[in-house]
Amino acid sequence: MRTYTWILVWGTLIAWSCHTGRTRVESRLEGYWELRGVSQVTIAGLTRVDYPAGNGHILRFNGSSLALYANGELKSRGVYSVERLDAAQRKESCLSPDERRRFPYRIVSDSDPEFGPFRVQGDSLVVCSSCIGIDNAWQRVYKRIRVGRP
Repeated sequence: MRTYTWILVWGTLIAWSCHTGRTRVESRLEGYWELRGVSQVTIAGLTRVDYPAGNGHILRFNGSSLALYANGELKSRGVYSVERLDAAQRKESCLSPDERRRFPYRIVSDSDPEFGPFRVQGDSLVVCSSCIGIDNAWQRVYKRIRVGRP
């Protein structure tokens, strides 16, 4: 009987730790993020465009839903999930070898299929394109403007 109790306790702990790990990553995305910059690599070279505060290009993460706004107007809405990238997926991404270790997760969304690897660092969210190959790769930098659910 004692063995079964320990198995139940360990099973519960393992299930709880897996659940909280996923929730912790997604909970860091909760809230409103405003676009502040886009860097793009093409055959022609690297371009960077900076956006001022109040530009209206916003991502809103709320539970499992994602809304994209452009110029303050809702452009698309859908669901999203966060997936951990394995080594092969990171290698196929547009990330440099140095960046691959800093982007362990990706956003999977029906609202924007180009979302790829991302990282949250403080009040900054960096999202990379999910392309394979270097041509037309991009990184979007967002700044958190409001925390939590509406």
